[in-house]
Amino acid sequence: MKDKKSPAFEPDRIWQLDNALLDVPGRPWAMTITDATTREMVTSRVVKDLTPSAVSGFVAEACREFGAPDCLVVDNGREFMSKEFQELTGSLNINLKVCAVRIRPPQTTI
Repeated sequence: MKDKKSPAFEPDRIWQLDNALLDVPGRPWAMTITDATTREMVTSRVVKDLTPSAVSGFVAEACREFGAPDCLVVDNGREFMSKEFQELTGSLNINLKVCAVRIRPPQTTI
């Protein structure tokens, strides 16, 4: 029986974790976890500094609230490559998938 509040219990149980620098005073970071199957946002948080501890705490809290996913997709940012984050995902039996950021060529107008 699926619990609608628990995106980690969708059939594929895959989350995507991303962050973005916000263009507001103080330049905080937004962290978001999205369910890869439904494309619905699972949770989000705004932090002043994007540190391995901040990201690890965010993921740990999301897993406590929604259950741990089978797989977590991240980019190759330093916060995701940190020992702290690697240990957290390992301890929760989360398969960590790292996808390199693809830089798109600039659009040209003709």
